[in-house]
Amino acid sequence: GIYWGYVKSWWPYRDDQNVLLLHYSDVRMDLKGNVAKIANFLEVYLSPSELNVVVDRCSMDHMRKVNKFHYFLPLNINAIWKNDIHHLVKSGKMVNKGH
Repeated sequence: GIYWGYVKSWWPYRDDQNVLLLHYSDVRMDLKGNVAKIANFLEVYLSPSELNVVVDRCSMDHMRKVNKFHYFLPLNINAIWKNDIHHLVKSGKMVNKGH
């Protein structure tokens, strides 16, 4: 499908210095560790308190609370995804409507 073609297109670059591939389930299991990994990759220093703020604001609980679920998948190139039906999140719940 669309997703795997997208991943496959990046796979040859997975060891490049300027590419960081993360797996969603790994991020969900260890959000704090992955935020720290991303900060390190971007060479951004986060104090322990800043790291905690970023982790809190990246949590599903926080995103549900602020109700900012109008994100689109980054695959919306060439109108592959229809903006009105292919939201990543609707009504505070994760959805998968890709075919």
